[in-house]
Amino acid sequence: MEKIICADCNSVLLNENDKCNKCGSSKKIIKIHFEDTMPEMREIFCFKAKDKTKNSKKNPVLDVFQGIQIRKSTGEWINKEREIDKINNRYYEHVETLDGKELHHCDEKLTDHQGHGNTKIKLKKQ
Repeated sequence: MEKIICADCNSVLLNENDKCNKCGSSKKIIKIHFEDTMPEMREIFCFKAKDKTKNSKKNPVLDVFQGIQIRKSTGEWINKEREIDKINNRYYEHVETLDGKELHHCDEKLTDHQGHGNTKIKLKKQ
């Protein structure tokens, strides 16, 4: 939506090229209004804690993620909770569809959670 107003007397003008009929000024203010609708809002909460005594900048001792994201394998929206807690040796992950159908659940010691994600065994190329 566009509105053209005389800069001197605030009269509404019909055309950008016209002088003001009320005061004769050629100064104009052009107001443009943009509006768009957004899709449904999605919330994400991420938290990482680091141990200062170990002076480790890269490896957090606690990594928490809760929120809605797109599942890479199917492209559908999912609700995901994940907590990697090195202090208490715990790995927790729960993934479900937005209507509540459980897709994945894991709650175990972090030391037992091997061979997943970045710790997968990579095959050597020959």
